[in-house]
Amino acid sequence: MKEPIADTEPLAPFEFGPFGRMLAPVTKWMAIAGGLVFVALVIMSIISIVGRKLGVGPVPGDVELLQMWAAFASACFFAYCHLHQG
Repeated sequence: MKEPIADTEPLAPFEFGPFGRMLAPVTKWMAIAGGLVFVALVIMSIISIVGRKLGVGPVPGDVELLQMWAAFASACFFAYCHLHQG
């Protein structure tokens, strides 16, 4: 079993100076927005699948919308993950 080295401490998030502290809340809100986009995509997919099964019809362009918005939502998480050394 390895014992932790006493001199090393994990880096605290936001050790990027004043600019990093300014970006911290922006990245947090972008990550929250990305999560909300994913929730909206799940709801849209459920509506499209149920509409297809009931014979009403799917949401037009649902696959393309899902692809574009999922890429956007994923990109919203990158800066927050980077600031927290993820």
